[in-house]
Amino acid sequence: MELQDGSPGYRALWRHFVVVSEAGARREFDALDVHFDLWKGEASVHDRIAPMIADFKARGLAKMDEARW
Repeated sequence: MELQDGSPGYRALWRHFVVVSEAGARREFDALDVHFDLWKGEASVHDRIAPMIADFKARGLAKMDEARW
């Protein structure tokens, strides 16, 4: 929850993980001669998720489910 709420410490640590992970993925993809124009993940749209869910609910396209795992 702290990360999603924008806690600076958690965000800095997360950003470090992203940089390290992306560097490893780039090495692997380069070795396979696979290249991407953009390297964007879910976090690049984080601020759009809540408004999108609210819109879906308002239009009756989504609802809360009390699913049991």
